[in-house]
This record gives sequence, structure tokens and C-alpha cells, in this order.
Amino acid sequence: MRQIHYRWYAMFAFGLAIIAGISMPVFWGWDVAVDLNQSSLFLILLLVAGVLLVVADVQMSWQAWRFQKARGFSSLWVAILGQSAWFILTFWMYLDPMHVSALKTVTLPITMFGIGLLMLTLSWTQRVESLAPVSSAMLQSARRLSWLSVIFAVYGFLFFGLTWDWQIGLAVATASLLVIDPRWPLIFASQSRGEAIETLTDARVKIYNPAALDQIKDIKQAVVEKTGVLTSGQLTVYNVDSIDDNYSAQDVLGIMAGLEQEVGGLYAEALVTYSHNQGVYPIQAENVEVIPLVGLQGTIQGDTYMLVSATNALQNNYVYHRQWLKDTINLGNSVSVLVKGSHAIGAVAFGAPLIRTLIDVDNFFVNQKITTHVASSDTQGSLLRVQESMRSLTDSQAGLTPDRKQQMQRDWAETQPTALITNQVLPADMPNDVVISFIDDESKTDFVINKLVDVKAIWQAARRLNKIDHSTLAIWQFVLIALIVLTAGLEILLNVSNSIILMVPIVAILVRSLVTLGLRLRMKFK
Repeated sequence: MRQIHYRWYAMFAFGLAIIAGISMPVFWGWDVAVDLNQSSLFLILLLVAGVLLVVADVQMSWQAWRFQKARGFSSLWVAILGQSAWFILTFWMYLDPMHVSALKTVTLPITMFGIGLLMLTLSWTQRVESLAPVSSAMLQSARRLSWLSVIFAVYGFLFFGLTWDWQIGLAVATASLLVIDPRWPLIFASQSRGEAIETLTDARVKIYNPAALDQIKDIKQAVVEKTGVLTSGQLTVYNVDSIDDNYSAQDVLGIMAGLEQEVGGLYAEALVTYSHNQGVYPIQAENVEVIPLVGLQGTIQGDTYMLVSATNALQNNYVYHRQWLKDTINLGNSVSVLVKGSHAIGAVAFGAPLIRTLIDVDNFFVNQKITTHVASSDTQGSLLRVQESMRSLTDSQAGLTPDRKQQMQRDWAETQPTALITNQVLPADMPNDVVISFIDDESKTDFVINKLVDVKAIWQAARRLNKIDHSTLAIWQFVLIALIVLTAGLEILLNVSNSIILMVPIVAILVRSLVTLGLRLRMKFK
């Protein structure tokens, strides 16, 4: 969103303050520094100041409206009301200076100086706010403080207007609107949030959607991919067999290795290594292409071969010894089948050990009361070790077609808030609350991890953010609400007969400027 050049407004306001301070009394009752004998100069300065405020109000209102559409609210309305009320009060004082003792600082030089300071504080908060990761709790805090500023301003205006005088009421209302910036807690918390998010970067977790961290606390279940997520990348080929009398086991191994070496990857490396150890060299393959979620196919010596998952083979009417394949699957290994035409001619049994950190991550899920679900196109036997090892696992399905697997994941994700932990490309219609992927795809991923144990760092960072949103924001809100109440109600405790009001608008702006400066220094040097 395009930013407002508040510094230019500040420069103009300070310039007007200097000129007005030379040609007009700085405080009521003071003498003029330089008597220019130009009666029209006062009207010109007042007019120029009015035009400056109108232009600033229009531009700020436009930005506030855009923020309103984007976020549902904008705290900028409070500053607009405050600076407008201040100028109206100043103009009113020149028309009817009833309370020059109580409001001796309400002069054009002081007002423009205060407006300049206000613009500088808005310039800094605008710049910092645009860089800050914002949560819904932070936005609610800023909205709450904005409304409280307006409510206490209305209270101050009505109370002192009815019990004392309307000029006094307007002065109190103006101070109530300007003494705080509702975005201070947001900015303070955002720095702490930024530090918490940096811990994920240090853990080599790539963050594409920081807002997803605020959803972690609501996650009730995790849908986890098995292959390559729960299992390590160290694949081992156990055996390759022929299931067609026309092909030997060496023929089958040579064809499989020839197909796989054209696409590469961990499975290809394991199969080619196994073939070399068996003294079999891969047969050159051509026109090899990957069939997503099924396997691959290619041409060898004029014949077309497919290497598909056992699940796919069982669900198609290929000719082969079905009981032999089912027995192999029941051993607990993953199985791929080599197919030529309508005949299955060979099979390879392979597997990967479970990752060493699985028990640690599983205990973490149990402690967080998160249940896990696994859907796999792999064999039922390949899930046995996962089922035995994971206490958090409540549902697991194997032997699924690619479409059925995705549908199962989709059904789980629709039941309650879900984290999808995967190394697969997600379909566009897959519902998800949080996506944690091993694939670096910004368009469909919230977090990119290198190993499963990284999910612990994500949950820890989310827990820290939740603490910041509640403890830090609560403290800041208490302090700022107390400041607003003090601004609106302090005058009740003062000696009315002395006609002294401490929290006039310029004092409120000085308080605002000092707090803003403190925040700025903290963010710069921490």
C-alpha cells in the first residue's frame, strides 16, 4: 500500500510554526517577537495552516479507508480526528479567547509545532507497521485502543463541556485522541514476533506464510505422507524376481534399472546400485516419462514397459501370479511391478527404514494432543512398522489408488483443523489449514522443512507468538488505557479556580513523541 510522506507535512508544519512564532505570540499573554505590523499576516498564516490540515486529512482519510477495506479497521482515524480537533480549538481560541490562562499553549505556533511532531510519529509508525508481521490479536488490540481513545475523548468533551466550558472540553478531547498511538502495542509485539519467527529461520525452516503460525494453536490433527517423510531417504532393494517364464530375474533387473536411471532419484540410485552389485547392467531405455503417483514408462528395444506400484498392479487386470505378489506384499516391503502390455513380468521388493527421530516427533504430537493420519499408495505391509511405532497414529490406509489417497486426505482435512505434512505436490482443491512441505513451492506451502523434526520448531515458535499476543499486548493495553483515562480525567483533580489544565494537547503530543522515540530506540538497538 502506498505510504504517505508525513515528513513533508512535518516540515511544512514546523516552517509555519517558526513563521507564526516570530510574528505572533507563542503563548497567550506573551509579546510578539517581531512586530511586522501586518494585520493580514495572521489571517494568511491561519489560512495556510488550515489548507495544510485539510490536505493532510484528505490524504490520511484515503489511506485510512483503504486500510479499513483491507483489515476491517484503521487507527489512523483517531489521529485525523485529533489533529482536526486541535486546529478547530486553536481557531476557536482566536475567535473567542475565554480561557487564555488554562489554554495558554493553544496558539498557532504551538499547534503547528505539535502537528509537526504528530506527523513525525506517524511517519515512523507507518514505516515500521508495514514491515511488521501482524496477527489477528494485534489488530484487535489496535482496534480496541482506537475505540477507547474515541470514547474517552467524547466523555471528556461532554463532561467538561457541560460542567465547565466547551473549549475546555474540546481541549481534553483533543489530548485524549492524541496522547497515544493505538499501534504501539502492535509495533512492540511485532518486534518480539519477528524475533520468534527468526528462530525458525535459524532452524532452516523457510516461512512463506507467517500468518499460518497463528493457526498452529488450533491444529488438532496432522495428515502425514509416509514415503520420504516418516521413512528415510536411504532406500534398499531387497530382491528382484521374474514372474514370467519368458524373462529371467536378470532381464527384469536390467529393464527396471534402465528405466529408472533415466529419471534419477533415490529409488533409481538404489536400483542401479543393486543391479551393479548383481553384475547386471541397465539396458538403455528411451522415451521415459513419469506417470504421476503411479510410476513410469519407457521403450526398450522397441517394446514399451511400465514400472508401477503394487497397488496399481493389483487394481488392473494384468496377467501374473496374484498370490505370489500378495505374499510378497505381506512381508512388509514396498513392491513395484514391471509390466509389458497386459502382462506383469517382474517385481522388485524394496524399503526404507523409519527416520531415527520418528519416536521423538510422535511423542511431541502425543504431548500436543495431535492425532496423526497416514494414507499411502504403498503396500499394507509397508505400514506395519509405522503402525507399531506411532502412538499418535489413529488412522492409516494403504494400498490406495492416487485418487483414493487424495480423497482420503481430503476427507480427514475437512473434519477439523489440520496440518498437512507432505513431500508431494498438492492438488488445488485440497483443503488445509497449515501446509508443511519438503517441496519449496511458495504458492501452496506455508512452511518448508528439511526433516520431520523441524515441525517441533514450528510449534514452539507458534506457542511463543501466542504468548506474545496475550501477555505483551495485555500489559501494553493496560498502560495505554491508564494513560487515556488519566488524560481525560486528570482535570477533575485540579483546582478549578486556578484555571490550570495540565494535559493540554501539546503535552499529549510530547508524551506521544517520547514514547514513540523510546520504541524506536528499542527496536534499533535491541
